[in-house]
Amino acid sequence: MKDKPLENMHTHTHAQMHIYVQKFNHLPSEDVRVYLLISSFNHCMNMHPRRYDYYTNCYFNSLITLKLVGHFRELLHILIRHVSQLNYDNNAHNLIN
Repeated sequence: MKDKPLENMHTHTHAQMHIYVQKFNHLPSEDVRVYLLISSFNHCMNMHPRRYDYYTNCYFNSLITLKLVGHFRELLHILIRHVSQLNYDNNAHNLIN
């Protein structure tokens, strides 16, 4: 039972991604689509950094769906920053304990 809220969050997020893709696809400017997608990715990573594997999969697939494959680098930079911070936090936690 404990896992249920988390499971719901993932289902919701996945459904949310489909909505984003549909919305972003109708935007006239590629720059705006990329900006919104990357902002959204960054927001998710801030909110749930330990789920980086899940969000990375969702958002990288969205880039492919939106034919914005040239923008993987921006997502990679965000991903690296968050994972580095996560590792730093874990190491700091281990040092304290």
